[in-house]
Amino acid sequence: MPVLQEDLHDAKHSRPVDMEARCEQYKGMSSKDVYTLMCRQHACKVNSGVAAKLNTTTDDFDTEVLDMSDNMAGSKGVIPLMEVARLSRTLKKVILENNYL
Repeated sequence: MPVLQEDLHDAKHSRPVDMEARCEQYKGMSSKDVYTLMCRQHACKVNSGVAAKLNTTTDDFDTEVLDMSDNMAGSKGVIPLMEVARLSRTLKKVILENNYL
């Protein structure tokens, strides 16, 4: 089972990431909204299976497990999802089984 854990340091400057500032730019949006926006920015189609599993509560990006298995997202389609995952302060596991990766 693939697990992704983000290092909470800015690799370029070796300083902690400001999670408040990161989340502030998406104020008033849900995880599903951010995913849709990121799909547009990365020029890929919104995967309805992924979108259906994302939180629709505004300003609540925290989750411990992001299970996106069996969605056929592909290598391009998973990029917007990782942008959403970066907003969670509590994320411990991302499951991406059966996504053509």
